[in-house]
Amino acid sequence: RTRPVPPPHRAPTPGCLPQPMDRVPFVGCINLLERNDRYEMMTEEFKNIGIAERVHWHRPHKHKDGGRIGCFESHLAVFQAALKADAPFAVVIEDDVRFAPTWQKSFMLLMALVDSGVPWSHASLQNSGGEVRLTKSGDEASIPSGIFRGAFYFTRCYAITRAAMEAAIRTGITRAHVDVALAVANWGQGFIVRPAAVLDVPSASDNDWAEGGWGPWLAGQMQGVTHLPCVVADRWKTGVLPRFQAGEAMEAVAWTKFMSEPGADQHLPAGTSAAEPPGVCRSAASPRAVPSSKMWAVCCK
Repeated sequence: RTRPVPPPHRAPTPGCLPQPMDRVPFVGCINLLERNDRYEMMTEEFKNIGIAERVHWHRPHKHKDGGRIGCFESHLAVFQAALKADAPFAVVIEDDVRFAPTWQKSFMLLMALVDSGVPWSHASLQNSGGEVRLTKSGDEASIPSGIFRGAFYFTRCYAITRAAMEAAIRTGITRAHVDVALAVANWGQGFIVRPAAVLDVPSASDNDWAEGGWGPWLAGQMQGVTHLPCVVADRWKTGVLPRFQAGEAMEAVAWTKFMSEPGADQHLPAGTSAAEPPGVCRSAASPRAVPSSKMWAVCCK
């Protein structure tokens, strides 16, 4: 069940400066009808930041085929609603977060990315899930401070462009989890915004993480207690490791990890393979992978 699509934006109060959320054209929130507790929590969260009347709610029942499919279906439904509203991009929020004290700065940074002219497809606004930095030559000069190019897990709060939503709908639901699908499909054009706009709220997951093995299963169980391990892993992988490891090596490891997820290969961008991340090409003289971010002439001819 969905509610009617809200107006595309909220006009600022006369005499007041526009607020960061005034320029966000569409906000969607996903919540199961069986989780009214989360609905009430999120309603209060939206009221607290002044956008309660703008939120498009997607509130289905639990999916008969399980949480993975239900979650994927819900995100695609929000995409369809955003496209129907002719939104150039949307912010999608799940029901297990609270807005951080830094939410305004986060959305200001998001709009700075939108205005920067840097091609982007989706951007994490959440406090965890960052898997790898994917820095390219020129990023420091072109990307607003506080944002970095990267790939991330989780879909608790993120922005996504019209083109990326259309591509996701065309591919449809696969064996992949929706966060893996979006990360793979938009590799190299994903970004992570810090500080985060939302903080994770410990809550038992309605999704089935066991499909990925004991590791994901354990992570899913821990989310009912704390998200601290996920936050620590995020900071380690995106903040500490880049000081000691080459970007190409980190990207290769992260790509292999994403591609090991069931169904990930069904979301590969056109012209790419599971063997190497998008943007990596091989020299005609050498079979060694050469990152195109280096802009080596041998790969760009």
